Amino acid sequence: MRFLIPVAAALGTEAEFHGRAKLPERPITPYFTELTKNGIIFNTKSMPYKISGQLQAGDYSLAGDISSQFISGLLFALPLLDGDSRIIITSPLQSKPYVDITIAELNKFGVKAEETDYGYFVAGNQSFAPQNTVIEADMSQAAFFVTANALGSDIEIEGLNMNSLQGDKAIIDIVQNANGNAFDVDASQIPDLVPILTVLAAFSKGTSHITNCGRLRLKECDRLAVTALELNKLGAKITENTDSLTIEGVEKIHGGICESHVDHRIPMSLAIASTRATEPVTINGAECVSKSYPNFFEDFTALGGKAREV
Repeated sequence: MRFLIPVAAALGTEAEFHGRAKLPERPITPYFTELTKNGIIFNTKSMPYKISGQLQAGDYSLAGDISSQFISGLLFALPLLDGDSRIIITSPLQSKPYVDITIAELNKFGVKAEETDYGYFVAGNQSFAPQNTVIEADMSQAAFFVTANALGSDIEIEGLNMNSLQGDKAIIDIVQNANGNAFDVDASQIPDLVPILTVLAAFSKGTSHITNCGRLRLKECDRLAVTALELNKLGAKITENTDSLTIEGVEKIHGGICESHVDHRIPMSLAIASTRATEPVTINGAECVSKSYPNFFEDFTALGGKAREV
């Protein structure tokens, strides 16, 4: 949604955007302010969003600590406009690796965007050239099985690009450096790793801290609160703070009944945690993994995990 709205605006088309589950609750406030300053009319301020008008080149000011997706969305759209544009970042940019990936992919298709001291400069009147490309393996998904190995599994993970721009490749170094012991991580650039990093910390010796992750409250659920809530149900020792988690390591957890909160990363994290549980873990709503990894539980069982639908 955050990618398609500015693209539709750049094409000057009337468009309507529908969504379900938690999507209507995900904010797009930066587009209400910045796109309307540059030629777009939002005929509705809640989903379904209805837009009309023609996006114009110019200056776009965005906070860097809400979501990098707004910046990537503009990077897709602004090259198509009849004039140059600036994306001005008004606060420290978090999840920057995702913007770096966007720019690298744009370059593959003949479109340039330049990082500057204020944010990004995007020349207008560019066009995309078709290319053949390969989508590299997803470090965010690999992180679940990398963590499983750290908790005692023996999985060979193939096809990872260790030179990737993906910020979530940090999971490799975090696991290796922790080596079973407590660790401190600034998650401002790797927010998607927080649930599975919390699982890793839950079984590490000592007290770990995962900081600068308050933005997780605006994900599919309040991911910060939910991660602590559901793992604590199973016997973990996690304290939720305003924008951080404090985790006291334990040797094992017990079983129990957990909720997915319709957030794909929660059941996958709980499944990996279950490999260190003394009793079964039931995850209600686990089918929400279909958002990003539809075959997760098939892979989980193929690798030796014990899972069945109830």
